[in-house]
Amino acid sequence: MEHELADLVPVFVEEARERIDHLTAVTPRVPAGGEAAIVAKRELHTLKGSARMLGLDAFAELCHAAEDALAAGRPRLVELLTRTADRLAAMLAVVAAGEEPEADGELLTALRAGDGEAPAAAKPKEAEEGRSKRIGRRGEVPGEAGVPRGGAERPAR
Repeated sequence: MEHELADLVPVFVEEARERIDHLTAVTPRVPAGGEAAIVAKRELHTLKGSARMLGLDAFAELCHAAEDALAAGRPRLVELLTRTADRLAAMLAVVAAGEEPEADGELLTALRAGDGEAPAAAKPKEAEEGRSKRIGRRGEVPGEAGVPRGGAERPAR
């Protein structure tokens, strides 16, 4: 975590709890699409950005992987998002205690593969070891990957 931003941690924890609770509440309705899917994407995206700002790499990486899984319509999406929300809540408790959470390599693999078995090329070494590296290590532009453009995924009315 970025030391100079440590005074923002209590604000992050409070807001993240609300967002994780909201994500948990909408997750069962995500497969139907519509507003629930849009809300889930928004919550994950906001959590990811806030975590990146504080240098909480493992937290942001999990949000990013869940965002991508949601955009791709992975199999077992409700189960994966439920596991993600539970893990984010556990990670938030670690952050609230003043420590940096560790990555959940097994969950990251499941989110990236959709079926729990990632191809060798898609399974990063740090996920296997349960560690996190700096966000952007793959040349990602923060906030870009996995976000639908122009509302293309919104259902027709």
